[in-house]
Amino acid sequence: MNSITSTKRSGRDSFRLATLTFLAVGGITTLVGLAIVPFIIRKMETQYLTVQSDNNEQRARSLARFAELRLKDGHQPGDVSADLQAILTGADVNRGYSCIVDRADSSLICHPLAEAIGKSIARKDIQFVSTEAGITPRATSEPWFEAIARAETESGKLITGTGKSEIVHMQPIKGTNWTVATHENTETVENALAKLRATLILGSIGIGLLLAIPSSFAARAVNRRHERHLENERERSDRLLLNILPEPIAERLKSSDGIIADRHEDITVLFADIVGFTSLAAKTSAADLVAWLNEVVSLIDDICTRYDLEKIKTIGDAYMLCGGLSGDKQEAAENVIKAGKDMLEAVQSVPLECSGGKLNMRIGVHTGELIAGVIGKRKIAYDVWGDVVNTASRIESSGIPGQIQISSTTADLVRETFELESRGSIPIKGKGEMELWLVRDSA
Repeated sequence: MNSITSTKRSGRDSFRLATLTFLAVGGITTLVGLAIVPFIIRKMETQYLTVQSDNNEQRARSLARFAELRLKDGHQPGDVSADLQAILTGADVNRGYSCIVDRADSSLICHPLAEAIGKSIARKDIQFVSTEAGITPRATSEPWFEAIARAETESGKLITGTGKSEIVHMQPIKGTNWTVATHENTETVENALAKLRATLILGSIGIGLLLAIPSSFAARAVNRRHERHLENERERSDRLLLNILPEPIAERLKSSDGIIADRHEDITVLFADIVGFTSLAAKTSAADLVAWLNEVVSLIDDICTRYDLEKIKTIGDAYMLCGGLSGDKQEAAENVIKAGKDMLEAVQSVPLECSGGKLNMRIGVHTGELIAGVIGKRKIAYDVWGDVVNTASRIESSGIPGQIQISSTTADLVRETFELESRGSIPIKGKGEMELWLVRDSA
């Protein structure tokens, strides 16, 4: 939702900028406005600076929010700064970029240029002028490191000893001594506006309308390039969250600090366990074992994606997934079974030298009601709870290597799609006698 809103806002800003450019150039022929050209150019510059100031603020808030979430999850400051550095690396410092400053000693802890990390901004002749919306000066200048030290959310301009200026927005990161500073170099735009001013004055009589349309498209293209730059940074931050949480949960976590918990009905849960893994682990080197397990789990992750299922977690050599959190429940149950069949093939497709042959899996599947939510302070996790989870695990434990064993509840959902074989009533810990089924093939 935040991404959609941001896209709509960027589109409106781009449209307004293009419209203003068109009116500025086209109005010359009707107003014969040699005197009005400077005023129009100032308006265009103000509009551009307003758009870029908003972009700066959005980038700074996005980075600060990302850091706050990571710290809240219990990640160490060093790990968070490394994540931030990975996001910032590669930015074009000649146009617009972000950096992280430690207010305690005014040093740069994250910067697109690795050689700048650790250096103090206090040693540089950089003055800060606080502004209203990044445009109108509100006070006299002061050293930038003193403005950073105030730990306030603030927009303004940075002016170097050589007269170079940048738009800047400062966003403190809660619970730390860090401040995010996003920059936008105005020199390129000022040069472009100066050239445009000369063009408008020289071409104000007779050629204004010829320039109106291409100028408006050019202005919109420039703004779109900046929008893409901002969107790329936002996507990089989002990808880090999506490695931990499902996309809808990640969106809710970004927009709310409250408890995230939902009750779902008719969810199909699958437990899979590699047969004989414990004994193999005892006689396999750590590197070989982890490499083999990583390849198998990666294949299963791809299977989950293929069938639109949700990976919940892995515990040792066990893998847990579920289907039905969104979409049709029967289709989800069928996709879980299809995924299980592919998992059996996947584990046999990856050889482990010391196993003496192909390895196998036991798979158990059950359908029912569960609760899903996000828990924890450190290394937060999306997890599920309920009788269906425990039952699926116990169905797997009583299963047959190389087979998918399912409950009657699941069987009722998939029997029209798959050929099933009843195993009769089997004692299940905590449940008593349950009729269980083996999935043989497609019906």
